[in-house]
Amino acid sequence: MPSRNKEVEHGNEAEQWGVRVSAPAREQACPKARMLLGKEFPISEKPQLPLSDCPYPRECECRYTKLFDRRREERRSGEERRQDQRFDAANTPRRSGKDRRRNKVDWA
Repeated sequence: MPSRNKEVEHGNEAEQWGVRVSAPAREQACPKARMLLGKEFPISEKPQLPLSDCPYPRECECRYTKLFDRRREERRSGEERRQDQRFDAANTPRRSGKDRRRNKVDWA
């Protein structure tokens, strides 16, 4: 059984990273909650629902929609090629050595 903070889709587990504040109907949300509808928050920074100044805390229908990481695998290929390209003895520098500025500028 998957943990509460993970979503299983097609055999892949995705970590929950945050929540989106939502309500069944915008008109039913209190004014302060309307400003938060659709906004995304990291789990550690999510607002407490019902909001502290909600005029109808017992009838509040504001909810969290869980947000999961959409990346399914590591984004990097694992092959670090930059070191080889920069410092290979056979790879000569591509700079022409000629300054492209019209006037010499002293930035100091």
